[in-house]
Amino acid sequence: YGLPTNATLQNGCLRNPPSHEAHNKVLLPLSYIEKIGRVAYKLQLPVNVGIHHVFHVSQLKKHLGSHAIPSPDLPLVGTDGKIKTKPLDVLETRSLPWNGVLVTQWLVEWENLKPEDATWDDANFMKQVFPAFFANTIKSWFPDRNT
Repeated sequence: YGLPTNATLQNGCLRNPPSHEAHNKVLLPLSYIEKIGRVAYKLQLPVNVGIHHVFHVSQLKKHLGSHAIPSPDLPLVGTDGKIKTKPLDVLETRSLPWNGVLVTQWLVEWENLKPEDATWDDANFMKQVFPAFFANTIKSWFPDRNT
């Protein structure tokens, strides 16, 4: 495994995204400090990042391009390595047929993530996992209705 000095962290310890695997990626140009064994690398991460600095090669992606612009901004993570996030806003709604039933989905913007990382989530999922957010959202859409 030849890894260039600039690699991109693809998954790493940023597990348990809000609801989809799409948030399981942090795409940043990073440099490695040392190769550990045959299949792991210690990466040069910002000091305040609460994640482990050693990654298996399967979690890294070769950086393509002539130059990289490093970013000091990684998503906030807790000591358990989980991204600290919660739903921020519903940007759009849609209804899709699923096994003969119409399912309502929300395009959810997440706190501490970029707007382009918004995800489509089932409204019922949001109701179960984030009940206060769900209730407040419905109340904002229908202020005269009791929920």
